[in-house]
Formats: sequence, C-alpha cells, structure tokens
Amino acid sequence: MLAGFAQTVLIALAPSLPGLTLLDDAVVVLLVFAALSRIGKAPAVPIYMIFCWVLLMVFGAAFSTVTESLTFVLFRQVTIPVLLVFIGLTLTRDEWRAVTKVAIWIGIINALYMTLEFIGVRVLDPETLATYDRTHLVMRDGLPAYYFYYADAFGLGQLTRLGGTVLNPPIAGLVTGGALALLWYTKDFSRRKMWLVLLAVTTALTYGRGGILVAAAAIVLPYLIRKIGAFAALVVSAPVVYLIGTQLAEDGNSGIHADGLTEGVRFAFDGVIGTGFGTIGNALKAEGITRVSESLMGIGFAAGGVLAIAVAAALAVKLFTSIGKSGNWEAAVGLGVLVAAMFSESAGALNGTIPLWIAIGVALRKAHDFRGQASIDGDASADAVSIARSAKA
Repeated sequence: MLAGFAQTVLIALAPSLPGLTLLDDAVVVLLVFAALSRIGKAPAVPIYMIFCWVLLMVFGAAFSTVTESLTFVLFRQVTIPVLLVFIGLTLTRDEWRAVTKVAIWIGIINALYMTLEFIGVRVLDPETLATYDRTHLVMRDGLPAYYFYYADAFGLGQLTRLGGTVLNPPIAGLVTGGALALLWYTKDFSRRKMWLVLLAVTTALTYGRGGILVAAAAIVLPYLIRKIGAFAALVVSAPVVYLIGTQLAEDGNSGIHADGLTEGVRFAFDGVIGTGFGTIGNALKAEGITRVSESLMGIGFAAGGVLAIAVAAALAVKLFTSIGKSGNWEAAVGLGVLVAAMFSESAGALNGTIPLWIAIGVALRKAHDFRGQASIDGDASADAVSIARSAKA
C-alpha cells in the first residue's frame, strides 16, 4: 500500500524515471513469495479457486490476439488482484489489523489532499501521471478528461472530480471509500467520527461508483442482513442497485462500464475457456483495437470463458453467505470490490485497492475458521449428550 501511495507521488515529482508504475507490482510479488511459506495454513478450496482463475488467465494469454506487451498489461490487470486474495488468506489477525490501519491513514491523507483540490490548490500536477508511459491524452481546462463527470441525468452538467494524491478520481474514490469501510469497523481509531464524515464527503466528490459501491456494501449490506435476513436483503438491494445503475448509465461515459461487462460475458460463451485477451480493455481502447472497456471482470470473463464466470460467481456467493458470520464484515467489503470490478477497471488499480482485495482473502479464511469451529462445537455438543445418556443409563 505504501509502495502504491509513493508510486504516484514519485511519478508526479520525477516523471522522467522509467518503470515506476510497476513499483507496487514488485512489492506484491515479494509478498506472494512470503505467503507461499504459509500456504499449508490456508484453506484449500479458496487456493484451488485462485489456481483455477490464474490458469484460465494463462490460457487467455496463450490465445491472445494482441501484442505481447498488451497481453502482459491485460494479464497483469486480472491476475495481480487474485494474488492479493491469496496474501489475505495467509495473514494473521494482527497483520490484517496493521493493514487496515495503514489503509485508513492513506485514505485520510488522500481526503485531506482533496480538501485542497476542492478550493483549487493542486500540489501535484495530474498531467504528469496522465501522460506517463502514454503517447496521447485528452486534456480539458488543464486537467485530464477523466477528471470530469457529466451528470446530465440530474441536470448538473459538467462536474470537476477530486483525484487525491493518486491523481485519478475513480481510484481516489476507491481509496477513500475503502478507508471509510475499514474505519467503520475500527472502533478504537482516534477522532473516528470526524474522519468518517471527511471520507464520506470526499468519496462522494470523486463521483466514483467503485468507492461508493465498496463503502455501501460494507456498511449497509451487513445491517440489512442482520435486520431482515440475507434473502430479504438481496430482494431489497437488487432493485435499488438496478435503478442506480440504469440512471448512471445515462451520465457521461457510464454506459461503457455496463458494456464492458455484458460484452465480456458474451465473449465468454464463445468457448469454455473464452476467446483469449484482445477483445476488452482500456489498454486496447487506447490503441484503437476495441471500443469496449471499463470492466475488470469483463476482461477476465472474455479471456477465461464460462469457467471464469463460474469461479467469480462461486466467490460472490461465498462472500454473500459469509457476511455477518462470526463478525465477518470483511466479506461485505470483498463483495463490494468484486461488484465494483464488474463495472470498473479502476478496481484493479493497486495504488487504490490493495487492502480491498486482501479483505476477500481474510473473509474466506474467517469463513473457513467459522465453519471449522462450528463443526468442533457440534461434535462437542454431541459428545456431551452421549455422555449424559450414558450416565443416566
């Protein structure tokens, strides 16, 4: 997380240095090697799911229809987040607590920087990151085009978004929205209520659906499940999400987010293992290869086929059914980032989402531990009954 945070600042201050965008990737790879030493303690089923997803993406790379460099970009996008899930499976409780504290503070720093942006003060130049490793970029009023949101459906027209220290509004929304979700469950954090308000306001002002989805899923969904039950919560939340989604689809470029997912599903059904990389993605859109982008899951579905959809669906079901069990709030955070990944490629940006993907691994481990404890308790109860009956006899 610290590497991802420093990465953007370094690019803004020293844009001539090459390879800075891979700084956080390198750290993740090192953490994966460290996690491998603990693999024996991780639950088996999630490990098999991760292996299956990575294998499908390898097949996607093998059948890729674009250049090796573009294939690497797409493969990295849909594989690194899954490796973070693996890391989450192996973290101890204290290590996860440390991760959440760091993630919250990074979110707060971004939120404080956004307050400067709001009054027109930009310490870091967004153009340095926007043009890093790129040959062309649409600029408007001195800012990259993605700094603007068009709320036509609400009659508000063009709105300027806040980009935080990550210099990218959609990713900034995930940073502050994720921090908001983590802080909600960190009751002992100093000045917690003040920071909650600041994170909520700045997340909203990024106009980033990903951050809003993560925060809403983490905070609202467990409450609904606790009050009215899982099935009723699903019935209540589904139409709300649908209405918000169809309304947002009328604003700016929002329609392409839905197209990226639906096209990814369509390409997935062209074969059991998909059509390979080369049909969906911002990296391809920038080269004029395709017009379909803005769905991280769409990229994975198209590359990995029906089996990739099955893996993602199984993960979503597991997270949903784990919410609320043994205090497993991480499952709600994980479900939020998983849904965000369906409608945004920013959900795979490591400078904004590392703790969110790790939360999925933590949630899966908690669900496994809860099931194991329930089995032990059940056996102990059965033994107690048997002993009591023997004593009566």
